[in-house]
Amino acid sequence: LEGPYGYLGVSLGHYSTVVCVAGGIGVTPMAPLLAMALDKSKRQQHLPNLKCVWLIWTVQRGEHVEWFKALLAQCAQTTGEVEFR
Repeated sequence: LEGPYGYLGVSLGHYSTVVCVAGGIGVTPMAPLLAMALDKSKRQQHLPNLKCVWLIWTVQRGEHVEWFKALLAQCAQTTGEVEFR
């Protein structure tokens, strides 16, 4: 079994603000982007102009937020070059 193979169809390296909009499990592709924004070396390489990330995520149940609780907590606690909203 192989795959999935995919990529983000837009180069985000040119933008200072990125807005991610997702519903339910559709947030899954956004998680690597958030992780990259948190990692200084990866951010400098792939997202050199990034200053702000917005995540707009709707869920049916509050407990669904638990799926990415650790990552969201990291974003909330970050006080660096990138602002997370």
